[in-house]
Amino acid sequence: MADLRSSKRKTLANAVATTLLATAGIVLVNVAVHRARAGIDLSGEGLTRASELLVAGLEEPMQVTAYFGNIPPDNQFEQRYVEQLLDNYARASDGKFTWRKVDPFDRGQEFQRKLREDEGIDKLMWLSIVDDAPQQVPVYFHVQFRYLDKSEVWAPAAKFSLRGLEYEFSSIIKKLAYPKKKVGVTTGFGSPAQIPAIEQLLSDLYDVETVDLSASEVDLSPYDLLIVNGPTQPLTEAAKLAIDGHVLAGKPTVFLLKGMNFTSPGAQPGMPQFGANQPLIGMPADAGLGDMLRKWGVEVESNIILDPQNGAPGPVFVGEELLMTRLLFPLAEAIANGEGEPLEGISLFPVPYATTVKLVGSDPQIEAIELARTAPTSFARTDILPLSAGARVDRGDAPSGPFTVGVALQGRFPSAFASAPPAAPDSATGGGAPDATSSDADAGGAGAGPTRSSANTRMVVFGSADLVNPTLLNAARNPLLRAFALGADVLTDLVDWAAADQALVAARSRGAPPPIKEVDKATKTLINLANVGGSALAILLAGFAVRATQNRRRRSFRLDV
Repeated sequence: MADLRSSKRKTLANAVATTLLATAGIVLVNVAVHRARAGIDLSGEGLTRASELLVAGLEEPMQVTAYFGNIPPDNQFEQRYVEQLLDNYARASDGKFTWRKVDPFDRGQEFQRKLREDEGIDKLMWLSIVDDAPQQVPVYFHVQFRYLDKSEVWAPAAKFSLRGLEYEFSSIIKKLAYPKKKVGVTTGFGSPAQIPAIEQLLSDLYDVETVDLSASEVDLSPYDLLIVNGPTQPLTEAAKLAIDGHVLAGKPTVFLLKGMNFTSPGAQPGMPQFGANQPLIGMPADAGLGDMLRKWGVEVESNIILDPQNGAPGPVFVGEELLMTRLLFPLAEAIANGEGEPLEGISLFPVPYATTVKLVGSDPQIEAIELARTAPTSFARTDILPLSAGARVDRGDAPSGPFTVGVALQGRFPSAFASAPPAAPDSATGGGAPDATSSDADAGGAGAGPTRSSANTRMVVFGSADLVNPTLLNAARNPLLRAFALGADVLTDLVDWAAADQALVAARSRGAPPPIKEVDKATKTLINLANVGGSALAILLAGFAVRATQNRRRRSFRLDV
C-alpha cells in the first residue's frame, strides 16, 4: 500500500512539473512574440509585384535611414506602417535594400545640427495632445534613400495620408537607381499653356522638355515619348511628318486633343479663361490631324460633350464672372482600369471640355482598347456654342451618350503618308529601319521609307487637352473640387502605359489601410498581460480539470469493485 501511495505521489509530482514547464515555455514564447518587431503586415497586401521587381533589380545596394523621434501617440500607427513597408522592400530585394531606424533626439543636439546642415533634415512641428491640450511638438518623421552618390529625403505632407505611400517610395527608388526616359511636350499651333503643370507632374520619373512643332525644322529623335499637347490650329506638313517619323521609329505617342476650342476676343488660343465682359465662345477646333489618326484607326470629332446631370462642378470664367457649372466637366467611367491596364485603379473622373473619340476601321496589327466613356445623360454639340452668365444650353436634337473619350492602341502602326520619311535608328528603344525581308518594309521600293513602325509601340488618343489645366488643378485644392486632381493621375497613368513603364501604376492606385484603433494605457497593459499569461492559465485550468476527472473515475472504479 505504501508503495502504491509513493507511486501516486511521484506521478502527481511529474504531472505538475511537466505542466509547469510547459506553461513556462508558453509564457516565454508569448513574451518573445509580443516583443518581436515582425507581426501583422500593416501595409496591407504587401508590395505590388512591380515594386518587388524594382528593388530586386537594383544593380547596387540602396541604404535607407528612417529618422523617427518623439512621434505622438496618434501617429504611431503611421510609423509602424512605414517600418513595415520598408521591411517589405528589404525582403523583396535579396539584400540589395537595407534600412535602419535612428532617433535624432537620442543622438544629441550636435547630431541634429549636422543632420539639418548636411542633409537638410530638420524637425517637423506636429499637433498633438499634451496634458489634455493641443500643442505643437517637434518630431522627426523622415526617410532618407541613398543610392551611390545620390540621395533623396521623404517627409510627410502637411496632411499626412498613407494613401499612395508605396508609390511615393517606389518613385524615389526608381528616380535614384534607374535612368529616366525623355519626354517631349509639344508647343505651337494653339497648344494650351499648361507645360509647367505637365513638367511638374512627370519630372520625378521622366526628363521633360518642350518641342516647338511650329519651328522650321522639327527633330523628335531625342525623345523616347511624345505628348502632342492639344493643338487647335492646323499643323504644317513638316510637323505632321515629324510625328509620323516618331511613330515609325517605334516610339510611343500620347495625343491630348480637343474637338472644340473655347475662347473670347483677346484671349490666348487654347486657354479656357476669358477677358472682361466677354462671352465664352466654343468653336470647332481642327489641328489637321484627322487623316493621320484615321490611318491609325481613330477619329476625334469636332464636338464638345456636355452633361448637366453627371458632371463635376468646376470653375469657368465668363468675362469677369466666375461661374460654377457641371455642364463642361462630364464624368467618365474608366473602362480599362483592371490590373495592368492603362487606367488601373481609377473609376470615375471628370473630363474637362471633353470630345468624342471613335475607333474607325480595323488593323490586324493594332490592338485597340477603349479607355473611358461618359454617362448616358451626356450629349454632344457640334455647332458654335456661346456661353454667358445665366445662359441655358438646350440639348435639342444633339446625339446622346455614352461617348468614348479615349482609346489606347498598341502594335505596329502604318505610316500616315504614302511616302514616309525613313525612321531614325534608335538602339535604346528598338527603333530603326525594319528588316529588308519584312513584307511591310519597302512598299515604295529601294530607298523608300518604311510603311509600318519598326517595332511594336503604343499610342493614346484622349479627347481632352485640359486634364492638367492649371485653373482646374488650383481649384482642386478646395476639398469640394478635389475630383479635378484625378486629371493628373489619369495623365500620369496614360504616359506610364504608353512608355511601357507601368511599374508604379498599381502602387499609385493603392489605398490606405484602415488605422488600428488606439486604446488607453491601462487597457494596453491588460491586453499585454492577457496575451502573455492567458494561454498558460488556460492550460493550467485544463490540467486541473483533467486531473479532477481522473480522480472521479478512480473513486467510481473502487465503489464498483
